[in-house]
Formats: sequence, structure tokens, C-alpha cells
Amino acid sequence: GPSRDALAGTTIIGYLHRGTEKLFETMEFPQCIPHTDRMDYVAAATNNQGFCVAMEKLLGITIPPRAAYIRMMLAELQRLSKTPTKNTELRNAFFLSAYTGLRWSDVSTLKWEDFQYSDETGYFVRIQIQKTKRPLTIYVPDHALKLFARGERTGRLFPNLNYSSNVSLRLKQWCVAAGIPKDITFHSARHTYAVLTGLVIDEMIE
Repeated sequence: GPSRDALAGTTIIGYLHRGTEKLFETMEFPQCIPHTDRMDYVAAATNNQGFCVAMEKLLGITIPPRAAYIRMMLAELQRLSKTPTKNTELRNAFFLSAYTGLRWSDVSTLKWEDFQYSDETGYFVRIQIQKTKRPLTIYVPDHALKLFARGERTGRLFPNLNYSSNVSLRLKQWCVAAGIPKDITFHSARHTYAVLTGLVIDEMIE
């Protein structure tokens, strides 16, 4: 047949359409969830959350508070991870804090030499906490190390990361760019770790 040329279009990065609406007609609610995250690989957790919230309202389901917190945090973390920022070291340091619960003062001074490896537990760091001067062992997930696994593994993890008043401003700008109407800090990252590991959920509920 005759050839056709596309004259204009709008690119939606990550969006996929697989006829999911038709597939869902023959599936139970839980069976649908793996398909919603495949609709958009850039915001999979957000898609899951939107679908689950809609179904929970339709079915009159009330989920546990901790589940609601975790679901929102995962969606926001994914949005941040997919949002570009000019300061890559600040971004990676924030995520490392969220993955490990380390304070800014500890993350910013962390060295490659602090890392150790065990066949049983994987990677971990043994450091002296700056604030309390107490020794601490923190286990580091493999996906956290991938954030900064490039380059030489000597000296500080974040050699160009220094504290200034711009840190909070840059974090806020990053949030705005991600469409998250919140002011985040490194304390927010530590709090995220605490909630995900179940350390402070009771206090948050109260």
C-alpha cells in the first residue's frame, strides 16, 4: 500500500500499551498488579499504587497503615530516581541514606575503605558515627552500591559533596522537578529507611 509519513507526535517515555484493560476482564484483582507496572517502566510503582487505590475503594478494602506508608515511599523514591538532577553525588548520597539510614555527616565522609564484604551478608560498612562516636555496622544492599560503582574505589565515595545551605535548596528543586510537593532533607531519607525496616511505624501511626 501507499507509504505514510508521521508529521507530528508526542513521545511519552516509558509508556507501553498492551491491551491491559481487556486482559483485566478475566483476572482477579491481585493478578492485575504485575501488568500495571509494565504500563510505564519509568513509574511502575506509581502505576501499581493508582490501580490498587482505585480497586481498594471499589471493594471497600482498608490496608494497614504501614502498607500505605511503604507504598507511597516506594512510588516517590522511584519518581526521584527517574528525575534528572545536576548534582549526581547529592542524588546518590540521598539514596544511600534512604537505603542505610546513615546521617548526612556519615554519608558525606564515607570512604571506599570503610566497605567490607562477607559471603554470608554481602557488603557492609563499619564506621564510627560522627554524632555519637559509637561504632556501627551497616549492611549495604547491592543495588545501592550500583549508584556509585563507577571510577576508582579509593578515598571518599562522594569527594565533591560538601555541606552548605545549597544542599536543602537542591533537594527541594529535585523534588519539584519530580512533581513531589514536599520538602525533603537527609533526615527524610533516614526516616524512610526507618519506616521501610519497621523501626518507627508505631510512632508515625500515633
